[in-house]
Amino acid sequence: MELFESTGVLWIAPGGDKEHPEAWGDVIEWGALNIGAEASADPNWIRQRQLMAGAGVAAFPWLHVRSMGDLDRLLDFADRWGTRYAGVNIEDVVSDNLSVPAIAARLQRWGGNALIITLPWVANGQGWSSLSAYPFALEYFPFDMSWNPIFDDMNVLVAHACAEIGDDAKITFMYGTYPSEIANPSKYNLNVAHSFYPGDSIGTTVAEWDEWQHNGPTPFITCGGTPMPIIGYNDGIAAAVNRLRDMDPKGTIMVKGTDGKWPPLSSLPPDVSTWKAYDKLQRTLQILKDDHDAGQV
Repeated sequence: MELFESTGVLWIAPGGDKEHPEAWGDVIEWGALNIGAEASADPNWIRQRQLMAGAGVAAFPWLHVRSMGDLDRLLDFADRWGTRYAGVNIEDVVSDNLSVPAIAARLQRWGGNALIITLPWVANGQGWSSLSAYPFALEYFPFDMSWNPIFDDMNVLVAHACAEIGDDAKITFMYGTYPSEIANPSKYNLNVAHSFYPGDSIGTTVAEWDEWQHNGPTPFITCGGTPMPIIGYNDGIAAAVNRLRDMDPKGTIMVKGTDGKWPPLSSLPPDVSTWKAYDKLQRTLQILKDDHDAGQV
């Protein structure tokens, strides 16, 4: 699995409220640290990088790149930090007079791994195919007051990104965590590769970070090829396994309700080791189905 297929976070500014590995250490695998003006108090994030290393979380710089000079500075920071990863945030490339192919050529000369962070609707006709070797993170902030609801449909965003970047492009999402009073992790598809922005808004406690926890595979959405159909709700898993339970009740720890029906799998105790064969089979089939559907967005 590539690093960017695991959950990560982008932090804006260093400070004591970020220095809580007991809160975020089990939730993320990587953290991108802003080297823009907001981080002027400690642009090298010395304390934060030490904490991340101790928690086994990969650290690398990110920057909103508005010029080739910005890109050079970002890659220089990555080299000085001893990492081959960088978060390249490029958004309004037309207004910033940025050449996407020139950015791609510079990254190729650098030779490291970059996460290309850009707007939910990838800017039309800017030569994005030159960056197809790098995964893209589409900013997805539906709780932001400035969010345009026409971007709500993730399938539409992915289809457009694929059309601009080309076959075999790898798509991830960067989910907004602000404004914190309404940002809701349960509204996001955490089954696909994703990151959170900004980590600064999540909080300092284990409980606050646990809301964003996701256990399980988070594959890239890969462009091209013939898409597999989504299985959806009509998967027949529970119905089929319940028929097995009817034929062999000793293969389950479930007990039928007073209505004569088998209860949902969620009614079982959390310790899977106490389950019996049909219960474990239903759980396995459900995980496989959910993982399949997540890959189709």
